[in-house]
Amino acid sequence: MGEAAVTNSLIEVVSANDARSVAKAGDVFLKVETDPARAEREVRALRSVTTVAVPELLWYRAGPPAVLITSAALGRALTPDDDWRAVGSALASLHAAFAPSAEDLVPANAAVAAHPLHLDAYAEWFRDHGVGDVALVERLTRAAAQFFAAHGAAPVFVHGDFQPDHVFVDGSGVSCIIDWADSGFGDRHQDIAVLTLDHPDRLDEVIAGYGSGLDRQAVWAYWVLRRLGAIRWLNDYGFPIDASLAALPALEEFVR
Repeated sequence: MGEAAVTNSLIEVVSANDARSVAKAGDVFLKVETDPARAEREVRALRSVTTVAVPELLWYRAGPPAVLITSAALGRALTPDDDWRAVGSALASLHAAFAPSAEDLVPANAAVAAHPLHLDAYAEWFRDHGVGDVALVERLTRAAAQFFAAHGAAPVFVHGDFQPDHVFVDGSGVSCIIDWADSGFGDRHQDIAVLTLDHPDRLDEVIAGYGSGLDRQAVWAYWVLRRLGAIRWLNDYGFPIDASLAALPALEEFVR
């Protein structure tokens, strides 16, 4: 099932697909997850994150399917015209929220080590399907894979899917962050890259708000990883990919 947006007098279906559905009823949200592990990650984050504002968890039933009911996000959606330094500052606070244990480091480091394999798989998919400029994709994946192979990340607590749609703001800054199902320990640059993928002109502001400890080359490598994975996902689910393909040349220009 594809995305849906249906409204009647009682409920608004915000999104629905084979993996999860989200509906709004009044001032609460109901999420149904087919993957219990994703639901557990979200519940842990909603119960434990205090350095940034998160929705209130009102009710939870473990799955499958898992069902969560949360309060609505406070504030309004982030726009390109907002001060993204505040978002960078909020991310820095989030990333400092928890220190990873030795047990946390194992999967976090394994995930970073697997990025070159994912990039190889993306390049193979583009070749096999004849999608876009295959030579460009191969140059991007090769350069990003080489970076990840030599890049040593210091894992922190990350949101995992920190796209602008998941950030809400008010007059004082970030007022709420939603959708924590991909949270856990990982590379801080992943959150920065997901946030700025479609807004690279805001990267300087985000870095200024975040402070020290960021590597622009790492952000670029995650841009490549995220963009190519998104193109394959959009294609597989029948969504348009032309705009995403058109963004690929700029990734190569970024490192020249």
